[in-house]
Amino acid sequence: MKNGKSTAKCAMFLAVVASCVGIFADASSAGFAQLAGGSGYSGDLSKNKAIRHQQLIIDPAEAPTSGSASVTYNPCVVSLSGLEFGPGYTGQGFVEEERTCDDKTRVFLQNINSFLVCPEGKQTGYAQVSFTLTGTPGTMSPQQGFTPIASNGVSGVDTHSLMFTYLPGVPDTTVAQYTIFADTGKRPSGNKADSLTGVGPSGTKFTLGPSQLSSAMVSGSLAVPLPPAAWTGSAMLLALASASALRKTRAARA
Repeated sequence: MKNGKSTAKCAMFLAVVASCVGIFADASSAGFAQLAGGSGYSGDLSKNKAIRHQQLIIDPAEAPTSGSASVTYNPCVVSLSGLEFGPGYTGQGFVEEERTCDDKTRVFLQNINSFLVCPEGKQTGYAQVSFTLTGTPGTMSPQQGFTPIASNGVSGVDTHSLMFTYLPGVPDTTVAQYTIFADTGKRPSGNKADSLTGVGPSGTKFTLGPSQLSSAMVSGSLAVPLPPAAWTGSAMLLALASASALRKTRAARA
């Protein structure tokens, strides 16, 4: 009798576990994708040396129905100069700025569209864009005249792209670095936490927060890289020059 009750309890427990696993698998399908390295952000960077611009295409994993992404950049190298949404997406973006008045510095967010017309402060190197799927998602290509230079992160659809312009006086050889990530929403400017919302196989909605989303970093300059042959030739010339200098030094000492 005791064995019968134990068997019945085990069967009931397994049934509950199976039910919970089924619900969990459906509601957090992107969570499992993350375990396989698939939930998060990626970035594709291209450049146009002639106009000193770089375009950063941001593509979260899968096809989120809504969400947001944060980007950090060096405001001493580049300035944010444009925002474009990908196929099927719309939304809004904000750039973080700071302004000092009466020895007090205030950090705040300004709508990117407003910022592009009249900045209200100095860029801190942070921007955040939120997006919503209203049509059919797809991919974006670099604008005409732009050359791809870097790519990193998981594969997905392109929700938006940001344009950056090199500051006057910054050499073309200076590397600009961009990090795409899910911010926790604790910046002094009052930004919100980033997240991605999607729909599971059976139509169940799920949302992933900052701790569940991987980041991506891309970097590059405006300069045209030397071809491998040129690098080899330069290395050989450097080696010959060094050897010649060493022989002269030894001869002088002798």
